[in-house]
Amino acid sequence: MIQGSKTELVNRIEAVAIEVNLLCADLRKVLKGLAAVEQNVDALQQEVCGIRPTVSDLQKLTARLDERIEDSGLLPEEQPSLCLVFP
Repeated sequence: MIQGSKTELVNRIEAVAIEVNLLCADLRKVLKGLAAVEQNVDALQQEVCGIRPTVSDLQKLTARLDERIEDSGLLPEEQPSLCLVFP
């Protein structure tokens, strides 16, 4: 059983109600923040998924990679060029 005067109990209940309201306000802020993060993730995902390299872009990339490999000396000159295979 809860002990104390009626006034003390009312004061405790009011204090708890204020604390609950503050926690709810904090929770609303967190939920708004999460919604903003979700929107940013969705936007980034659409941006990344929207990138569609052309065959020419891939050929240029392959040539640049070949040059870097040759410049690094990791492969002898007689090695075949790097080949990217796409389905």
